[in-house]
Amino acid sequence: MEGNRSAQAQREETTILTSSRIFEPLMDCRDAAKLLRVHPKTVLKMARAGELPGIRFGKLWRFRTSDLDSWLGSRVTCDHHPCRSGK
Repeated sequence: MEGNRSAQAQREETTILTSSRIFEPLMDCRDAAKLLRVHPKTVLKMARAGELPGIRFGKLWRFRTSDLDSWLGSRVTCDHHPCRSGK
């Protein structure tokens, strides 16, 4: 019986590890602005308008680097840009 519990516990632990996401640290407006090379007020304005992907905690906005990277890649308009050519 003890061996079965151990194997079952290992399967449950593996399921939890494979189904969980790794937490990505969040940036504030200043950090996001530095990354995008714009003014922090521009980041706030765009986030409030729903133009920039962000997470709102009360009055505070937070941003994931991966979300901003995806957003920026989707905004590329030139077909010859490396983001569009699949390279």
